[in-house]
Amino acid sequence: LWGSAALAGVLNIVTRQPGEDLAGRGVAEGGAFGTSFFGGNAGGTVGGVRVGLSASRFDTDGVNTSRVGSEDDGYRNTSGTFTLGGNPAENLELGFVARYTDARKEFDGIDFATSLPGDDASRSDTEYGYLRGGGTLRLFDGRWTQRLNATWTTTDTDTVDGFGTPSATAADKFGLYYQSTVNLAGNPAIGTGHSLTAALDQEWTDFRQRGEVIPPFTPGGAALDPNQDQSLRSTGLVAEYLLRPVEPLVVTLAERHDDYDVF
Repeated sequence: LWGSAALAGVLNIVTRQPGEDLAGRGVAEGGAFGTSFFGGNAGGTVGGVRVGLSASRFDTDGVNTSRVGSEDDGYRNTSGTFTLGGNPAENLELGFVARYTDARKEFDGIDFATSLPGDDASRSDTEYGYLRGGGTLRLFDGRWTQRLNATWTTTDTDTVDGFGTPSATAADKFGLYYQSTVNLAGNPAIGTGHSLTAALDQEWTDFRQRGEVIPPFTPGGAALDPNQDQSLRSTGLVAEYLLRPVEPLVVTLAERHDDYDVF
């Protein structure tokens, strides 16, 4: 159900949702290596709609990973999140999440003489954005649950190496995910029963890479051109049968098929 990259398991993180009352909190931290963190969040329910807003800033001077030189490799991260959620009907839940991150990472390149990290001013700047909107509909006293989500993820990374040479990568990924689960029979009070789930997901990815063209090393040779634009489309089909014969035993039988337009 979670995709072909989740064969070994899933770590599902569900963030805390705003409560009924308006509330907020803030935090400030400081530590070694010039490290500081400031953050806060606020949220509550307004007119039956749950609203949440959070922001944070992390800074550190870092340490020097090279055996030579004294330049520290720092890191900074500014992030913000906005959430909306509500229940327009008793059996319908809608939600929206927007998140943005702006980060800079300093690092050392490789000293070609020693193949070890060499002290330089390499750095990468990354912007990351994420949007998700969707809903959950429960019918027939909760025995039939349907979920539909649409997502957009965008990343843009600009890197400058120790020689001052710039390069960049960027990607946009759109996803549409539908899942339908029918609880066929059982006794929820004692945790037994069985269910059948069908799911369909569609993803589109566009990737862009930009960099300096390296001339041929030999006369008549080919130049090394990193500039490219790529795209990928994938469709996933899932069927899963889940059986709970006795508490706490769970038995599942599942199949997934992924179709890519290019591999």
